[in-house]
Amino acid sequence: MIHVAKELAIFINPILAIIICLNLVAIMKKVKFLEWYNV
Repeated sequence: MIHVAKELAIFINPILAIIICLNLVAIMKKVKFLEWYNV
């Protein structure tokens, strides 16, 4: 069971990292868009 959990963690961690990065990029774009829109 522990081995399976480790395998899952190794598989899921990169996916979570990608999702977090995409969310950060989306937030940055929204902020930039709002700044541009306010000007």
